Amino acid sequence: MTEPAQKILVEKHLNWDKARDRLSQYEYIGKHYTLKALQECSEKSPYYCHYLAWRLGTWENENWFIFFNQILNHGSSLSNWDKKVKAEDQSKRYKYEEFFHFLWELQVAKFFSEIVGVSVEWTLSGPDLKISSNGNVVG
Repeated sequence: MTEPAQKILVEKHLNWDKARDRLSQYEYIGKHYTLKALQECSEKSPYYCHYLAWRLGTWENENWFIFFNQILNHGSSLSNWDKKVKAEDQSKRYKYEEFFHFLWELQVAKFFSEIVGVSVEWTLSGPDLKISSNGNVVG
């Protein structure tokens, strides 16, 4: 049986050494994602790689990794981060929709945190974030 074209493409172009180097270079990305777990996605169709692994192992520009590392750093500094991460099903973070949902959460948390007088913290159940302004919960 022939391998799917997508799998061949990934095997040919995804540089795992580059991915490993970037995971060690970007502290917060490396804390949240492991090379082993990213590599386990290599046998799962239809993509045959994790969406972060593809970026880590093929992209030439560092800007997105700098950004992602910064928002992970910021997100991990908010109240209840440890509880959120501990309560999270670790395997979910490697699913397509979970990865991009998490990316969105981090961006929203960073956005609201930059507003003067607003505080942001993680919640353990929906909504994902508690946003307060001058002591009043607004979201």
